[in-house]
Amino acid sequence: MHTSTRHAIAWSTGATALLAAVSCGGNQQEPERHLSATQHEAAAVAHDVEAAEHERLYAQSRHDEGNSVQSNSIHCYDPKTPDPDSGGESLQVLRPCWTREERPSRHQLDEARGEREEASRHRAVAASMLRSELEACAGLGDEEKSHSPFFHREDIMRVEEVRTDGEVRGARVLFRKVPGLEVGWMRRAIACHQARAAAMGYPTKVMSYCPLMIAPTSVSVDDIGSAIAVTIVARQDWEIAAVVGRARSLLAASP
Repeated sequence: MHTSTRHAIAWSTGATALLAAVSCGGNQQEPERHLSATQHEAAAVAHDVEAAEHERLYAQSRHDEGNSVQSNSIHCYDPKTPDPDSGGESLQVLRPCWTREERPSRHQLDEARGEREEASRHRAVAASMLRSELEACAGLGDEEKSHSPFFHREDIMRVEEVRTDGEVRGARVLFRKVPGLEVGWMRRAIACHQARAAAMGYPTKVMSYCPLMIAPTSVSVDDIGSAIAVTIVARQDWEIAAVVGRARSLLAASP
């Protein structure tokens, strides 16, 4: 019996910035929305468009305001307030000269800055995800990147449920030791496809057989002597059910 080795692969390699922004609490029943790198880039463009509009409004407001400074002696009125005792005619109502209402350009500029910051954040996340995918998949080869290890159903020996305190938390897939299949290679392949799944935003129709493409999962790889065991643990109930379901389907589809 070979000595069992273990290596925990972090939640969706390289997507730390993105996952930090996603809630990790509770067994929510609704799937979380994980943006892909492309969607983050699109969001950045959308925020830039919003920023440009606020900047346009800022420039327009500055033009309307001129460079005059309001004196403390000036009183502000609202001529659009109807007077119920005058047959619907407008009544000038005295009110404070609030900065947001009297000089809106300042707030348009604040909004524009906030939109630019969001655009920058989305671009940084997208770049991080793509960089992580590139690094994780380096040297794996185009053929192996085109499909995950779970594509090779004929080399899957057994699928088991993973339980913690009696609760199902995921699935364990045992691969037969074909020539060249070692723990180190399997870890690299798993890390690559976790990074790819994150960069693609966990699409349901891409590699639909693969348990890694559902959501961020925690994966460990063991050499148990007669097989290479890949254990996939999920967080939320729907993720766990999907991981177990896909894992069982792998075995059912094996010759």
